[in-house]
Order: sequence, then structure tokens, then C-alpha cells
Amino acid sequence: TATNALDVPMLLSPANGVSLNYNNFWFDWSDVSGAVSYEAQFSQSNSTDGSGSLNVGVWSGDASHNQPMESKAWSSGATGTWYWQVRAVDAAGNKSAWSTPWKITLDLIAPVAVTLSSPANGVVVNGASVTQSWNASASSDVDHYIYESYNNANATSLRWSQTVNGLSKTAANVANATYWWRVKAVDAAG
Repeated sequence: TATNALDVPMLLSPANGVSLNYNNFWFDWSDVSGAVSYEAQFSQSNSTDGSGSLNVGVWSGDASHNQPMESKAWSSGATGTWYWQVRAVDAAGNKSAWSTPWKITLDLIAPVAVTLSSPANGVVVNGASVTQSWNASASSDVDHYIYESYNNANATSLRWSQTVNGLSKTAANVANATYWWRVKAVDAAG
């Protein structure tokens, strides 16, 4: 008997090319008329065979009952670039072509902490302005830094917070008081 070809599912999310700093999300694709289940593939290579199937280090998942599919079901999820694709399956076991692979990057590693350099810890600074400096994070993917100063040592009373692209922050009109400060590196994945 003749069968009608199934449409190829259209990938919806996560968006093609996105970088994520967490591994708890949903893979989603369009519903295909006549499909009773879906199959998903994941690989760190976008190499495909003649049928469009990923073919290097593939982890396959049965998405029969999970549309969308939760990422925690994807046991191979690890830091790095991944490619994923989906195909539809009908009640007779006929399968659509694979969708064109989409790429996601999982960045689950935080940047290396910065080292504060000046002024030295506990030093008294005279004048109404102070420049605070730090050494660059040893991580190669740092996008920016977040500078924070506090009114107390346990960092519960925020005085100032600012995104900084360089390695220093100058505060002007500083009142005569004691302040605590810290800096954290933020990578491209946030």
C-alpha cells in the first residue's frame, strides 16, 4: 500500500546558534500531521550521511512521549557545541527525513575568578575619588566584569553595582567611610 510522506518537523527551540549557560531546557519542534512519535539525535559533529542523519558520536533519543523533549533526558549534555535534529514517525513506522541540524553551545563552566590588585586590602585612601583595579580573569571567554561595592563586610548592603568592560573602576565623590568591593568575570554565555 502507498503511504503519504511525512513532513519534516521544523525545529523551534532552543534557537539555532544559541549559547546556554545551563543544562535544563526544552527541545521543541513543530507538530507533524500523522506523526505518532518523533526521534531525536544529538552529536558534537554536524557531519551527516547521505540520508541527512548525524553520523559521528550520535546520541539518539526516543521522543515518542516527550514533545517537547526535556534536556535532562538528553544524558550526553555536556559543555561544548552540539548539533541536534528530529524526524517524525507515523503509526506504520514510516519516518520523515531528518530536519536540518541546529547548533547549540552549552557553556557550563564559569570563568576563573579575578584577583583584586589595588588599592590593597585595608588601605586608607585620601581624597574624594578612588580607582579600584583587578587582574584579568585567566579565562579566554570573558565578556565583561561586574563591579560591586558594599557598606558592610558580609556583602548584604549593596552600595554600587556596575558592568565594566575594562580592568578598573573609578569612584568619584566618595564619602569618608569604609567600603568593601568585589569583581566577578562574566563570560559570553552569561
